Amino acid sequence: MKRLLMLLAVCLDFVHVSAQINTSQINTYSIAPPPNAAALARYGEIPVSLYSGIPSIEIPMFTAQSGQLQFPVSLTYHAGGIRVGEVASRAGLGWSLNAGGCITRTIMGLPDEQGNGFNSIKDRGGLKQGYGVTDYADSYLMRLGSGLEDTESDVYYYNYNQRSGKFMYFDSAYRTLPYSKLHIGDLDNFKKYIVDENGFRYEFRDAESSSTSSNVSESFINAPQAWYLSRIFSPDKKDSIILMYEDFSYSVSTRQEQETKKILYDFTTGEYPATVDEKTESSQMISGSLLKSVTGTGFQVKFYYSARTDATDKKIDSIVYLDGKGNRMKKFLLNYSYFSGAEKLRLDSVIEYGSGTQSLPAYKFSYLNPNSVPHLTSLSQDHWGFYNGKQNNTLIPYIVNRLGREEKLADRETDTAYLLNGILNKIDYPTGGYSTFEYQGNDYGWIKNGEAAPVYYEKSMSAGARLRYNTLGVPGAKSDTFQIQQKQEVSISYYITNCNDNVPCTSYNNLPSEGVVALYRIQGTQKILILQYYATELDRSTEGQVFKTLDPGTYSIDVNVVNPYDYLRGMVGYKLFTDSVITRKRLTGGARVAKITSYDGITHSNDVIKRYEYTMADKSYSSGVIMGLPQYHYSYTQLGDDGHSAMCGKRYTYNCYTSFSQMAPGSSQGGVVGYRRVTELLNTKDSTIRTVSYFTSAYNYPDWTIQAPPFPPAISFDWRRGLLTHKLTYGAGNELLLWEKKKYAIMPDFSYSVQNFKVQQRSFCVGSAIVNGKYLETQYNTEYFSHKTDWMPLISDSVITYSRGMRDSLLTVTAYTYDTTSLNPGVVTRTSSQKTITERFRYPLNYRTTATDNISAGIRNLQQLHILAPVIESWTSYSTGTDSGVTAGRFVSFKTDRPYPETVYKLMLNTPVNNFIPSAVAGGAVTKDNRYEPVIVFDLYDNQGNVLQQHKANDMTESFIWAYGNRYPVAAVKGMTYAVADGIVNAGIVSSSYDDTEIRNRLAALRNTAGVLVNTYTFRPLLGMTSATDPSGQTIYYEYDGFGRLSLVRDTKGKILKMISYNYQAPAAQ
Repeated sequence: MKRLLMLLAVCLDFVHVSAQINTSQINTYSIAPPPNAAALARYGEIPVSLYSGIPSIEIPMFTAQSGQLQFPVSLTYHAGGIRVGEVASRAGLGWSLNAGGCITRTIMGLPDEQGNGFNSIKDRGGLKQGYGVTDYADSYLMRLGSGLEDTESDVYYYNYNQRSGKFMYFDSAYRTLPYSKLHIGDLDNFKKYIVDENGFRYEFRDAESSSTSSNVSESFINAPQAWYLSRIFSPDKKDSIILMYEDFSYSVSTRQEQETKKILYDFTTGEYPATVDEKTESSQMISGSLLKSVTGTGFQVKFYYSARTDATDKKIDSIVYLDGKGNRMKKFLLNYSYFSGAEKLRLDSVIEYGSGTQSLPAYKFSYLNPNSVPHLTSLSQDHWGFYNGKQNNTLIPYIVNRLGREEKLADRETDTAYLLNGILNKIDYPTGGYSTFEYQGNDYGWIKNGEAAPVYYEKSMSAGARLRYNTLGVPGAKSDTFQIQQKQEVSISYYITNCNDNVPCTSYNNLPSEGVVALYRIQGTQKILILQYYATELDRSTEGQVFKTLDPGTYSIDVNVVNPYDYLRGMVGYKLFTDSVITRKRLTGGARVAKITSYDGITHSNDVIKRYEYTMADKSYSSGVIMGLPQYHYSYTQLGDDGHSAMCGKRYTYNCYTSFSQMAPGSSQGGVVGYRRVTELLNTKDSTIRTVSYFTSAYNYPDWTIQAPPFPPAISFDWRRGLLTHKLTYGAGNELLLWEKKKYAIMPDFSYSVQNFKVQQRSFCVGSAIVNGKYLETQYNTEYFSHKTDWMPLISDSVITYSRGMRDSLLTVTAYTYDTTSLNPGVVTRTSSQKTITERFRYPLNYRTTATDNISAGIRNLQQLHILAPVIESWTSYSTGTDSGVTAGRFVSFKTDRPYPETVYKLMLNTPVNNFIPSAVAGGAVTKDNRYEPVIVFDLYDNQGNVLQQHKANDMTESFIWAYGNRYPVAAVKGMTYAVADGIVNAGIVSSSYDDTEIRNRLAALRNTAGVLVNTYTFRPLLGMTSATDPSGQTIYYEYDGFGRLSLVRDTKGKILKMISYNYQAPAAQ
């Protein structure tokens, strides 16, 4: 049988590597200005995903830089609620360390790359077509059903560079969902790489695999299930970041993750066998990795770990940031405890140290009801796996027994009294300020595009009948009729006895009572039996309580006495609903933020308070949309010989009830629910702002699902959801300030699909007869389905801005069309006040060139390096209805052998023109309008991409000398070529020097040349500028404290010009 192997080990580390070439803003190279006083950490900047209601909580640490590459390190917290089965990461429950990246996958059947895996499906002749929803088995279906061949795509998930998403194999290439221009491929041994739209390459070489042991079986997937980020390269391969890992194996013990009750039906001979209980308790051994270090040019980051008591995995103790010589720049210490009872790792604080022994005040974290977090093995779970506090003995919600009676086994409903336990509710900042978070449980008003059933006012009611055999010796009956207004679960209790007057109880005539308690549905003059109960005990009473779901209608509870001493009682508990609706909000799993209060540590009059409401305009309606409700039931049939029938002539039908949904309930943007409409209320001492936002959701774009065997996976369209469609902003007095409407469209050129096929055995018999290659007594449920990807960008944005008092308004409409080669805007049109401004853009792949000149060769080089995003040409035009013309234009050429700008051209116009000619390819070369003139020329670069010489049109040449491992510019010389400057100072020696005195002495010779302007600088690598000397020889010196913050500014004689101290507000008394 096919198995769905879910990787239990999640990506602990996520990469955030910023590496962008923004050629649309190319200017002459300039040296960064002198440092300003470091700003104290900003407090309370907590953005919220309004669509999911989940706040984005991040603790920034530092950003390391290696040439063109940046490597930020931070901690993030997922505030969507804590699931019972959630294992704390190496940074604590709910927390993730952002310092790396990974690709994981869900293996569907066989691994894609194995011999009969999905990637070989074309070589196997493609999917065999023509099977019905139910079909007799043949050799092909049996091979699929037994796992010998694979017809389902694995699903891959990536997270790096502040980007995350998923991809799959579509026929001959990997494609992301939604479609993007990421280029994804395989390295040796099925390792992965990703090249982004700017040519930056990410290699995922460190693989992770796992084996699973359970009380049923053991399994080992001889294929990787995760690949960790190992290397990052700039497009020119001159800059790189290397991540090093240590092999580390650990186990993860899971809860009783699967439980099934199998009830046999259609059994005519002998006694029914007992209900089959199947329970699977498993643990997973992961052969994984620990991130130990990250190394770039001039920096290293080291990670230190220690053991923990809640798992055999480790926890992160500290992160140390070092310069190229091994000197410590920063250190972050993470302090932990454990959620009592749950024994799950809890992050309590983060302390920053500088280069010395001093530390800043800590980030401190508080959690709601930390002593009431459930253990991993708790059965107190709602349908979505969140804690509900119910005393369950199983996770199977219900069964229907052989008599058709529904028996409730577990309460899996959401309970907000327990749901929020253990969630982060306060952050104390080093500044003395804090942020507090108040949450609510999620709710919903829609299931896809169907309105959820409302919640009515209700009253508990009961109907009952009781009767004792009378003294006249006459049998009798009694009945009570009641109405069920809407479908509901009712309780039925019964009591039957025929004890005589003796003690102890002795049954009349030494037989159980023959009385009956029965429930009927009344239809006209007919009474249809629903269920009935007889006495089963001798010399004692027979009693019990069951639960049954009843449809609307008229019912009666009846009792009948037959013999002396019979006494019977039957009671039905049900609910009476009024016509008034309480609410159209139904609870579901997970948390959403309701209020965020940010205090600056100085005065509460500065508090920033944000409140959130997740309702439609009619506040009795939740705006939440879920994908569907869980389904816990399926059935199958076994054919065989019961001793009375021919081989395979007897049918055994099993109804199976499980602890897990046969279809995943689905998710939206990382949450259980997506909200169609959200109101945010912002209150500060200066203003009150209310915004109402509307989003696309599963109401508009539901997943494709089939809630029946063989239960194919949902086809998700999550990328179409959570898009802002309308936004209204109100000020004081509910005055409308801004109205905005956005439209999106699916681009058919980027729609792809890949067909899959899933089978599940429906019936089988060992001795099944074969006719024309078909096993007649063995059947399969089958389903063809297709995974899809597409791209749905913004195509228009309309904004109306209102003046105070709404006396005037201004409508601005921006329309977008897109360049299909880069997915960037190709044409942007803005219309306002009867005037239209249009900007047009061209990108590298817009030029089909054979590189017969330098400009086309430079563009061809970009294409070969998968650098798709830079703007080669842009021009702007206007139209008023009576007048039009091109007003500006710019063209950028690139070096032929390296992806660096060479010349920036500007369209030289005195007045708008109507005869502008956009650049094009002719004869393999790029042509452009003859009014373009060069304004900036980058004459010379070194091997690391540093500018060595440049000049503006009709201006003097400027050259640059670099030092500190060729990473920092130490001289800017106007009026001198680089070759002359190199001859004076020997730039090769200066470039490798880290000594400020040596650098200053060598650069001093530049000032002896007449007619040049020389600015010189020194730096502390990774910290900042330490001195700046102007052309007159006056020097300003900059000094830093142990935390890398500017502390002193001195003049050329050492006199203090500025002294800066950093004082933190003491934390408020608790």
